[in-house]
Amino acid sequence: MPMVPSRESSTRPARISPSVADSDEKHCQTVEVQSLSDSVALRFTDVPDDLRRRDTHRIDALDPTLNRSAASSSTVLSCTQAVTPIGDGSREFGVLPAHNTPEKRTPRELQESNPFFAPRKIEQTVISSKHEPYDISAFNTLDFPHRVCPPEHIQADPEKRGGWRSAFHPDGTLYFHKASQSKFGSFSMITEAYLYGEDMLHEITLFTEHMWQHMVLARDKFPDGGFELVMNVKVDPDTGNLVWSYYFIDHIRRMPFWMRDYNPSVHMRTTETLGVSSPDHLRYLLRAMYWEHCALYPYSSNGARALPDDVHAKLITDLAWCAAESILAPIRYTAPYTAEEAVRLRKELDHLRLYSQRDSGPYIEIAGRTISTLERWRYEFLHGTQVIRRFRGQSVLPPQRSSVLYRALAPTLFYAPLAHLYDCRSIYLDGLLANESEWTIYVKRLLSEWREFVIYAIILLLANLAFLAVPSTLLTSANDGLSHAVSSDRPVSSAAVLGFCSLLASLGSTMMGLLLIRQHRGEEIIDNPRSDKAVFMEKRRSTHFGFEPVSILYSLPSVLLMWSVLLLLCAVIAFTLSSSSWPARASTLAGLIVIIVSLSWCIRVGWGSSLNRDFFRYRKHTKPSTPSRRRLIPQAISTALHTFNASTTRLRGLDVFRSNKADERTKKTEETV
Repeated sequence: MPMVPSRESSTRPARISPSVADSDEKHCQTVEVQSLSDSVALRFTDVPDDLRRRDTHRIDALDPTLNRSAASSSTVLSCTQAVTPIGDGSREFGVLPAHNTPEKRTPRELQESNPFFAPRKIEQTVISSKHEPYDISAFNTLDFPHRVCPPEHIQADPEKRGGWRSAFHPDGTLYFHKASQSKFGSFSMITEAYLYGEDMLHEITLFTEHMWQHMVLARDKFPDGGFELVMNVKVDPDTGNLVWSYYFIDHIRRMPFWMRDYNPSVHMRTTETLGVSSPDHLRYLLRAMYWEHCALYPYSSNGARALPDDVHAKLITDLAWCAAESILAPIRYTAPYTAEEAVRLRKELDHLRLYSQRDSGPYIEIAGRTISTLERWRYEFLHGTQVIRRFRGQSVLPPQRSSVLYRALAPTLFYAPLAHLYDCRSIYLDGLLANESEWTIYVKRLLSEWREFVIYAIILLLANLAFLAVPSTLLTSANDGLSHAVSSDRPVSSAAVLGFCSLLASLGSTMMGLLLIRQHRGEEIIDNPRSDKAVFMEKRRSTHFGFEPVSILYSLPSVLLMWSVLLLLCAVIAFTLSSSSWPARASTLAGLIVIIVSLSWCIRVGWGSSLNRDFFRYRKHTKPSTPSRRRLIPQAISTALHTFNASTTRLRGLDVFRSNKADERTKKTEETV
């Protein structure tokens, strides 16, 4: 069936098989699409009588537009032009007619899409011009005519013109749907295009006619009813072309499908670039697309959708498992919901289901998004493969050795970037996917740390100013007068130089912390519409060094603060040793020794127990032996032992033979004597 993914090698991206038949091309010679007064009729020529009787349809749902020219009222397409087979078994649609206007000629192109790239997720419409003030009619507060937006567009009535009915998503999104009767059975068409405008209604009508031409050619590939066609139209901002995007939904098998081979990695980040995939693994992504579609369009031409009892029971079971697993094994827990979130979702879903008989839209929307999130989690964590992620942020690729420059800079940075490098690699999941929940938690922790570092740096800045305010600090000797302090020819003491360096380091820590806080403000919100976590991290990821530069950048507030503390300590020690008596110097040195010993002890304790110990002990993973190799190892050992025993036996026989010959020669010598 079209929704079952084909098996592909790990080096080639998996592609979803198309839903187009091969058997009908040899019968079909010409397909003529002719506009009628109220419908579109498809007429086949040079077709056998039995096939003609079976394939003649009238689609009352497809309406011509009012402003169609005579040249566009009848379009003739040959089957080879409409659907052309290519080498890998897929098919490509014929060239779409261009959109001709008096100003320019705009090409059209057809693209496959999926529910994760619905227009409401990636586009935002703005008000380009205002309407005139609207007066409420007398004695009429129920029936309001819709006004097209922007007002300079031509008003159209999609329900009268094409049978399109409007529906509202629980979040307020407007979309249109219509029912169609054909030999396929009853199926629905859905679009988020704004059909109250004449131009968009005309474009969707052409799109519908074009899709119907090819659906007729592949009629045996479609299920008998129970499927939906989602169509959308947009203008490509890069090329300026009109893009027709579509996908089908099979409600019987609960899967999306397409009429051409489709690779999801064209539109979204997938795990196939890691080099591992399987049909079971890919089905998780397809099921996530299906339930995302149900959440996007809870109302269709057949009314509000209904969630079967078995699906609801499975969803409640999954949420209960999430709540229990996060308590029993929090380290191994990788699901997208915490225990509190899972319990709250389960409670709200039960409440929405009780009132779904009145309006099931909110219940279907929440249930669909929840199931889609769980299925997407199974896909991203490689369920169904031999390299499943068993820990949150676990990598499935061999460990990467840090660059030589990074390892050389790490001691001067007090190894502070290592924790950030580990976190960034865990969140980005092998450079493919940004784990948004982990990223928001990480950013919250970063913002909290940077705020604390800014406060500490300001306190240290005040301490440096107080230290430098001591008159004898700036002089090379305690006996120098104050009159020489302002002279540019007098050398400054080492304590003053160290104090100035500490002051600059604390200022740098404060400025870096404030800049990083400003750059990451808003990233801690998981559903921030002004933030794209994947793009945010991709821009900070170096091609050659990965997240090493970012880890250094994130650690600079703490590193500069640490250097400021050390420099201030050195300044105090230098001031004490150069401007005090021997008892003061001895006590200062004793205190310094105690501090150094304590710091060394702390570093030694944390050296072997840190999460970043792999940085110091790089372990190479050996290739595991296969079953055939494991069988060969005992055979090789037994063969070697057998050879060794045979060699030993031969040597022993040779020694016995030599000893016997020596005895015989001795006897002959004795007899001769």
